[in-house]
Amino acid sequence: MAGEREIQIDADRGSIQEQSGFCNGLKGFCNSLRRDLQDVEGIRNALYFLLVFAASFILMILVIIPITSPFWSAMGSLHAGAAQWILSEFGIESQTNANVLVMDVQGKETHFLISRLCSGDIETALLISLIIASLDILLVWRILGVLVGTVLLLSINPLRIALTLAITKNSGMATGDLYHNIIFRLFLFVILVLYYFAWYRIFAGRRCRP
Repeated sequence: MAGEREIQIDADRGSIQEQSGFCNGLKGFCNSLRRDLQDVEGIRNALYFLLVFAASFILMILVIIPITSPFWSAMGSLHAGAAQWILSEFGIESQTNANVLVMDVQGKETHFLISRLCSGDIETALLISLIIASLDILLVWRILGVLVGTVLLLSINPLRIALTLAITKNSGMATGDLYHNIIFRLFLFVILVLYYFAWYRIFAGRRCRP
């Protein structure tokens, strides 16, 4: 009985410590949030960033991308050819006709259209808008970030197309559609976020002077 009582006391003490740790963590979070809300300049800069980002992204989607649609159509054909080459390296036979890739899926000839959306235009627009909205970084470094980031995204894109098609060939259209709808875009978004934070971290020390 004494041993059980000691175990119960230790358990109660551990529970109290956990509750105390949770309360301290919550209190620290609330204090940090209160300080952030009192930082008027920080809030103003964050809102300005969001405003410029939203305006830039809308401009890219409604104006810039439609104007440059021939470029994105050409990228679709280029990515189809690059994806065919990657697939051939894995021993998967396929053919391309402009931006259409033809491949056998479970004994049935299937045509895959590498459309403008598959060419990474949305991800590129997001990246450019994020960098443009980073007004505390000098313009020259933002231009450099846009150029390098766009090349990186467009270079990686054929790899994700080839991976999607390889999974589709081995697992069927249903699995391929699932992979395309969920992981296909998630892949580039992860690359986009990692690139943006790496770029910002590198050039954060070269900010515009007030």
